[in-house]
Amino acid sequence: MYILTQVTLAELEKSTEMFRQLADPNGANNALSQVLYGLALRHGWGCPKSEEQAVTYLSAAASNSASIESQALQAGMKKGGAAKGELVLAIFELGNCFRNGWGVKKDPAAARQYFETAANLGDTDAMNEVAWCYLEGFGGKKDKRGYKLENFCYASLGHHGLVSRASILCDSHHSCAWSSWELLFVQLTNPVASMFSSQLLNIIDWPNRKEAN
Repeated sequence: MYILTQVTLAELEKSTEMFRQLADPNGANNALSQVLYGLALRHGWGCPKSEEQAVTYLSAAASNSASIESQALQAGMKKGGAAKGELVLAIFELGNCFRNGWGVKKDPAAARQYFETAANLGDTDAMNEVAWCYLEGFGGKKDKRGYKLENFCYASLGHHGLVSRASILCDSHHSCAWSSWELLFVQLTNPVASMFSSQLLNIIDWPNRKEAN
């Protein structure tokens, strides 16, 4: 499902502030908010850019989600799932931090390990990255067999991540926009789900795009 909605910078800042409040470890301590606010900090989406703080929030999200998953399993859930989407997204984005040196020193081996972990949890974007790591020897030895296997899993499952993949689009005029590649809130069980659906606005802003006619 794709939703293209144009919003103002003020609305973007309002949404980011909401995520900041919900991400507070001493407050709501919401794992998905921690992921989204971490991404906002990493790229400067509606807030001052801070790659170091981004890593802090993404790490908190991973730890928080892992704790929720553990509690779910202890409570009798056979496969967990209470916060799997948030956990996978946090792990995947931490891999991107180590791959690109966002807030941490570049570490190909660490990036590859994070991608492999997310892939093992079923995330197809991570499978794609792992396949690339195996093909290019990024963060470890080349592994053509592993490359073929990851690509097979990626193709078999289809390009459907567990939660939304979000990125920032900044044109030459520094206008900012959220862009969601996959708006798939799967098993989003936290009580603020309705607020996320209204505040996580997916927009594509092409100010330099030629008119269709």
